[in-house]
Amino acid sequence: MAQGSRLRAWFGSSLVAAVMLAPLTLAQVAFDVASVKESKSLEDGGSLRYFPDGGVRAGNIALRGLIAIAHELQPYQLEGVPAWANAIRYDIEARPSPGAKQNEGSAMLQALLVERFAFKFHRETREIDGFALVRTNRDRLGPQLRDG
Repeated sequence: MAQGSRLRAWFGSSLVAAVMLAPLTLAQVAFDVASVKESKSLEDGGSLRYFPDGGVRAGNIALRGLIAIAHELQPYQLEGVPAWANAIRYDIEARPSPGAKQNEGSAMLQALLVERFAFKFHRETREIDGFALVRTNRDRLGPQLRDG
């Protein structure tokens, strides 16, 4: 294989998303109280914080970002999200029921997306293009490289 040659890679955690009109029923934990409002901020950046009691506070985050965070994905792993999901930003304040744990925050955020945005999704494996960095000579490295 020559240096910089193309290869096909399996991409195991893509999430194909669609915001639909019909709700999806999931047997998950849910927030006790949640407020989802369109953000009025003119700033570009946003923030999201999980609290030790399982609560979540998000400010000025696009729906696409919320989906990626809730499902622990990189933005490029998300396909099929409508254009408005990048344009409209939201502020979220969500408190869990007593006894919830911090590690349940993602699951509760997923349930909130289903409940408030009628979010539907499925996971699939896809083959994508990629590059491989390979040695041209098995016996030596380039002049500026060392074995790791």
